[in-house]
Amino acid sequence: MGMTNLYDVNRIEVLRGPQGTLYGSNAVGGTIRYITAMPQFDEFEGNVTIEAIDKKLAEDSGMNYNLMVNVPFSENFAMRAVYTSGENPGIYQNIATGRKDIGTQEDDEYRLMFRYQNGPLDINAMVMKRERYDFGQKEKGNADKPGTADIVDANCSYDTAWYYGDTCSRVYATAGGDLSGYDPSVAFYSYTDETFDVESTVTSLTAEYDFESFTAMLILADYDFEDFYVTDWSRIDTDDLYPDPLYYYGDAGRDTKELRLSSTNDGPFQWTVGYFKTEYDTAPNSVTEWEVSNADGLDYIKSYMGFTSHNGTYDPSVYKSPYGDTSFRGNQGLLVYGSYNYYSYSEEEALYASVDYTVDKWTFTVGMRDFELADGFKSSEYGIFYESADNTGCDGTEAVGVTCAEENGEESDNRFKYTVAYEVDDDLTLFAVSSVGYRSGGNNAALPFFCANDPEAAGFKRRYTSDEAENTEIGVKSRGDNYTLNATYFWVDWTGIQVTVRPACGWSFTYNGGEAETSGLELDFSYDISENLVLDVAGSFISAEISNDIASLGASAGDRLPNIAEEQLSLGLSYRFEMFNSPAFARTDFNYYGESYATFAEDREDMSPSYTQVNFNLGLEIDENSRIQLSVSNLTDERSEAFRFSAESPSYRARNYLQWIPPRTIGLSYSRDF
Repeated sequence: MGMTNLYDVNRIEVLRGPQGTLYGSNAVGGTIRYITAMPQFDEFEGNVTIEAIDKKLAEDSGMNYNLMVNVPFSENFAMRAVYTSGENPGIYQNIATGRKDIGTQEDDEYRLMFRYQNGPLDINAMVMKRERYDFGQKEKGNADKPGTADIVDANCSYDTAWYYGDTCSRVYATAGGDLSGYDPSVAFYSYTDETFDVESTVTSLTAEYDFESFTAMLILADYDFEDFYVTDWSRIDTDDLYPDPLYYYGDAGRDTKELRLSSTNDGPFQWTVGYFKTEYDTAPNSVTEWEVSNADGLDYIKSYMGFTSHNGTYDPSVYKSPYGDTSFRGNQGLLVYGSYNYYSYSEEEALYASVDYTVDKWTFTVGMRDFELADGFKSSEYGIFYESADNTGCDGTEAVGVTCAEENGEESDNRFKYTVAYEVDDDLTLFAVSSVGYRSGGNNAALPFFCANDPEAAGFKRRYTSDEAENTEIGVKSRGDNYTLNATYFWVDWTGIQVTVRPACGWSFTYNGGEAETSGLELDFSYDISENLVLDVAGSFISAEISNDIASLGASAGDRLPNIAEEQLSLGLSYRFEMFNSPAFARTDFNYYGESYATFAEDREDMSPSYTQVNFNLGLEIDENSRIQLSVSNLTDERSEAFRFSAESPSYRARNYLQWIPPRTIGLSYSRDF
């Protein structure tokens, strides 16, 4: 589960390349492990860290509060409590609603851990709760879409034509040609200020027992997720003429069980074997509904969609949520679309093993994972898109226009990993790896009837299967008195790629539509220029091409894979010195991100342009218990596009916006141990 920020973390492990043998599905490109600090038995300790944030273009400032307390109750029983809270101010200004703090994100996280140790037995229990509230549009880097509203572009010539045309005219026209009181670089137009309210809780128990020749670890975890979203569809459905919010409520849970046995001897053989099972299911009350604000808006949607069934009439009051309480959506009675789940589940069960054998300077590793997947769902959809006499619900007694979709499936397979390493001497290691990653398969809901003739929906199938990424790499790890160098050349054969298709009819589905070949070079280099000055360089250079034709997406063999940046580079300089007779450090980072495209067509209006960013940090150790740090993100305040999606992109309804990297953000933090 995600963390609010990196506070009270023992270490971070970055495992490159597919990790499907030990970590299962979705570890295709690698795995990042956040290892939290555990309760300690030796002494009472704590920490308080406070950070003030100032972001350019934001109306308000931001704050981060962090607190940790470690309490040893006895020599073998201890507790550790962590609280972290943060508010990242938003910079966007909604002309339609007048709000100028759009994009604000609030996070709270609570961790309570207990640890008991008695001889070979070590038991850890934890409860972690995270609450996140997002208010609308975000900048790049916060992992959120910017909504379906475009941002004013200072390079455009604007006119008062209200319809889409090119991207440049839209905001100016919907604002009536008057942008006074707004900053054009962050102004946009949206009838609804979107909100995302997410609560997640994980309860876990880890028990480890040392049998001297091996250890046994049992891990039990229970996850609970509750989501409530309000998103704006007026840009897509009503051309910004009528408010058109969509409401979503979800309640889901996941249980995991894992038993892992690992050797602890110093012999030539080292091994790990384990059993893993995870079960995910949603409560039968996941509801998605949207309705327009007045009857004119409903008529507008009906007119351009050409709905003429039932003599051109549509009675939204017929379609009711089966769960009774719909007060959260305003209950206007002008329903456009709704859906609900009877059930939805997915399961993964696996046996895995890894064996290392060391002889002389050689180390050989063999890993394997044998897995079984099962998943399914039963759901209904209703509203204007489904008003057909053929749709009367799952039991045939619902109102005309209520669909029924039920799909279940399963699959089983295995994945292997082979590694050989040769330690030439203490300063040089050569290695080669063959590994496989995968993303689990699943089921698609049925498409609406009006998608049947859409050529982009030609590849639709009700089920898609797990893909397979076969990775081969060779590399070198070199170390010296004042440098380290890691370099890896890799190539990947990716089959059964899960492609998300978004036809012009407005729905989407996933199918196994592609094969690709990827190759590239990854390297990182660190050099001690002097005793106090260190240079580090990291970069990747990738070629990723599809190796088969996909007619429905207009893709041909040899086309570049979407959403792949072919080059990324970072340079860092760290300097340690004394300030006011206290230890201090300064660090500057230069980051370059190459361009990537959202589609095979490599459309310049549907892509992420390349950009650079410079960050700076300055820290001072006031005394042995206190520290202060200044952090500046985007030091030069680059106003760079991170993503653009314009009217010229394939879709029968235009969805235009620009997304920017965050502006210069300054943070000043104070940390004290006690």
